Amino acid sequence: MIKCEVKHTVLDFKQPAKTSRGVYLNHDSWMLTITDGEGRKGIGEAAPLPDLSCDAGEDYEVRIKEFAKHIEANDGSIDYESYKDSPSMIFAAESALRQMRGDYQKISREPIQINGLIWMGDIETMKKRIDEKLAAGFRCIKIKIGGIEFDKEVELIKYLRNNPNYPEWGRQAELRLDSNCAFSLAEAMQKIERLAQFNVHSIEQPIKVRHWDQLRCLTQNSPIPIALDEELIGLNTTKEKEKMLQAVRPQALVIKPTLHGGLSGAEEWIKLAKDYACDWWVTSALESNIGLDAIANWLHTQEYGHKAHGLGTGLLYTSNFPSEYELRGDEMCAK
Repeated sequence: MIKCEVKHTVLDFKQPAKTSRGVYLNHDSWMLTITDGEGRKGIGEAAPLPDLSCDAGEDYEVRIKEFAKHIEANDGSIDYESYKDSPSMIFAAESALRQMRGDYQKISREPIQINGLIWMGDIETMKKRIDEKLAAGFRCIKIKIGGIEFDKEVELIKYLRNNPNYPEWGRQAELRLDSNCAFSLAEAMQKIERLAQFNVHSIEQPIKVRHWDQLRCLTQNSPIPIALDEELIGLNTTKEKEKMLQAVRPQALVIKPTLHGGLSGAEEWIKLAKDYACDWWVTSALESNIGLDAIANWLHTQEYGHKAHGLGTGLLYTSNFPSEYELRGDEMCAK
């Protein structure tokens, strides 16, 4: 006998989280607790992002409570076809079921390297954040761009590469850029060519989604490898995913279980990435420690090699849940 309960919580950011789409002050999250007849319990997190997640909306609480009833009625089974357009709910249920069934305890937990995320802000604040990440020993720095004047962003990247305080780390750090669809179609290549002089590892989603012809032109001609993130949102069938990959041929995929089909959807994206010779890595979608722990634990079941993932966002909130992991330098380590 399965029991499934839903509890809403609000996560408050320590400081406004600025993106190219706007500013987040807090984040609504729903905890899905699943208990079986033996009293075993698991908790998963459903935390869709407004204006980004394909399943976000004002009626979300109504829909997730209906989803909880579905889990109970089907004894813990998920009807993936019926709920394929609700990836955050699928992620919560899969996470809770894995924990309830004891899968969390069945794997070894090697440290996971994470990238040092530089949130948007004014130029001096972002420079300070770069110094903090370099001082902590981060080998991979990810900078969000598209929120301030482009020339200032170029100045910021120069500051990283010629850092006066940590020159060696600044030169050697793997640099990822995330433009969050900020470039117009007309200016994208010109801006990418300016950025290429800084030895950039990859640039995420340079233009708005569903412009596949223009994206294919970028992936064929860009001096910086193109990684797709937002482009994956809403592609919830294998046919849709393959159609996009065949049309665009990206160099990398940035996979977020909350946005991209839950853990099972993320696994399918990883398989397709391998089939289409794409690099891939996993990042959070601003979940609390409940969601981050679930992603980290699941990631240990994947052959992810030596690459940095984006799982450091639990530090962004004023209050959070206890975590099974802690950050040591640029690694997420089991306690």
